Amino acid sequence: MSMQDPGTSAQTDEDFAVPVPRAPGKGRRYVASFAAAALSLGAVGAGVWAWRSFMDQGAQPAEALPANTLAYAALDLDPPGGQKVEAFKTLQKFPSIKKELGLDSVDDVQKSVVDEITSDSHCGMSYSTMKPWLGDRMAVALVQEKNPEGVVVLQLADADKAKASLAAKTNACHFGFAINGDWAILARSTTVAEEVKSAASPGSTLSDHADYKRLTKAAGDPGLVTLYAAPEAGQALLDAVDKDPYSAIGVIAMVNAGLDPVTSFITTFGLLYAVVPEGPFSSSSDDYGSSDYAPHMTPAQKKEQARLDEQFAHYDELTPAQRKALDKEQQKFFEELFGPNGENIPGMNDGDSSSSSSSGGVRFSGSGPIEVGPGNSAPIRTGARSDDEFPTPTINPALREALKNFKGLGGVGRITDGTVEVEIVGDPLKGTAASMYDGDKADSLVSDLPSDVAAVFGAGLAQGWVDLLFDQIDNQFMFGGSSQGTAAKSFEKATGLTVPTDLEALGGDGVSIIAGSGVNLDDIAVKPEDEPVAARVTGNPDKVEAALDKLRKHLGSGGDKILSHRVGSDVFISASADFLKQLEKSGDLAGTDTFKKVVPDADHAASILFINFNAGDWLAKEAGRDKADVAPLRAFGQSVTKSDGVQHIRIRLSFD
Repeated sequence: MSMQDPGTSAQTDEDFAVPVPRAPGKGRRYVASFAAAALSLGAVGAGVWAWRSFMDQGAQPAEALPANTLAYAALDLDPPGGQKVEAFKTLQKFPSIKKELGLDSVDDVQKSVVDEITSDSHCGMSYSTMKPWLGDRMAVALVQEKNPEGVVVLQLADADKAKASLAAKTNACHFGFAINGDWAILARSTTVAEEVKSAASPGSTLSDHADYKRLTKAAGDPGLVTLYAAPEAGQALLDAVDKDPYSAIGVIAMVNAGLDPVTSFITTFGLLYAVVPEGPFSSSSDDYGSSDYAPHMTPAQKKEQARLDEQFAHYDELTPAQRKALDKEQQKFFEELFGPNGENIPGMNDGDSSSSSSSGGVRFSGSGPIEVGPGNSAPIRTGARSDDEFPTPTINPALREALKNFKGLGGVGRITDGTVEVEIVGDPLKGTAASMYDGDKADSLVSDLPSDVAAVFGAGLAQGWVDLLFDQIDNQFMFGGSSQGTAAKSFEKATGLTVPTDLEALGGDGVSIIAGSGVNLDDIAVKPEDEPVAARVTGNPDKVEAALDKLRKHLGSGGDKILSHRVGSDVFISASADFLKQLEKSGDLAGTDTFKKVVPDADHAASILFINFNAGDWLAKEAGRDKADVAPLRAFGQSVTKSDGVQHIRIRLSFD
């Protein structure tokens, strides 16, 4: 049967078989049958039309922006396919969110979003004042004018009311605007807003641009959120960094987190204690506790520090007022030890800005306040700074080259298959954390693990991954200021392993990090032998064991805690003998519904992250008073695949 568009009446011989002549008296039945068939066809056509309408995304803010827009993030509070209702149901699962946002109906989602956005405006803009004219879609964007300009685009339900309302707020709220059909463009001035409106002429809008359509389509079906970065955004990013080198720190974190949040964390902090040079805050300073410097403390100060540490151990259980009071106590105690601005920190201000310390030779000269946080009073410098105090951060040369040749990025956030899903498609940028991982066999590193594991991260290692790792640390370690190779030398000194030879052997072809269902995250560093945490290395087991023996010998008696067990071509490494025995038996993690739900792209993935929130009570213990809010969580999954020069990231969160 051929499919006709709704409303058309044309039919072909293929649509209906020619009826066989019937005996007299059966004509009415024939007419009735023909009419029924026609109605059926109409119903099918109407159904197709209804389905298309149901799945149609409708007008989007990209229609009001110029084609040369550099970056774009849109929120659709009336997405296709019933996602609005599903989003509402999902938010209602969390008691504190439901209570704080007052989610009693689907429309309350819009109110909560708008009030959150306008809460800091302090100029009278709120959902109640915007409701009479506000539509369901909005976006923030970076447009290319003389210099990149940030703008906000709002969908309008009533353009006249919007114009009057916004005009009354321009002076108090310090913005300008322009009305472009059913859209309002807000910018720092009316001039900029009008220029953006003028540039978004018919046929020259972002929604018409080939790169935008290509990348957002590659990210899959539309949803609540649409993300886009133009190819030109790479060079624009470099230009901004060159104007303000210190923004490089934020740029690196943003790019790494956007393209591969898991590995960005690992490369930033994973080898922290091994690579930090000697100093009062380094791992080799055995006397340095969570927020003290013991050799320089009196008995009374040590007692006070112990009291504070005990309270910080239960920080999450305190009320906001109690947390604030405790933070003030810690701040006061820190100032007692090291002075109001940290000028008395031993080893920090010895008159030589190049002296070794965990801050890479940062001098704290007292020209700005020191901030401390719970359980970690290592100084965070704020306020004034000068070139002789901080080394200028740099972008990895490989990343700089990759940004010059950037081909763009697209992303979509949606509700699908009972999960919240985000898909991101873009360049596998060299010089980022994601460069360390490659291949298409991450599933083989995690699929046969026990089905009750709490969490696992598995990834195939790229050629030269060790060099990439230390290049990341040398070039991008915050406040690093270290010369090329410093991190590798520190690692060799701390472990006795050579870089890259021994470390490459220890990593094999791929690595997975596994946490069992009974894991207690707070005790991993305290009693690792009691915690079900292990690493799995796939490759040449002889080389892996040789590197482990070398590490054990270098660590002396501490090396005895590093246990290992061979299973085929894999070597499992852990401090827990009990957990190693559990991992000896093959499991079927990839066959569980929980895994398949959140990691649908396990096949051919370069890296996989899976977290099972229902594996034991580990999450409830971590949540403390927030148990009710974590109870709806079921599992989290992330897979990264690379093919034909394109990196595809899929992230999913499922619920009970």
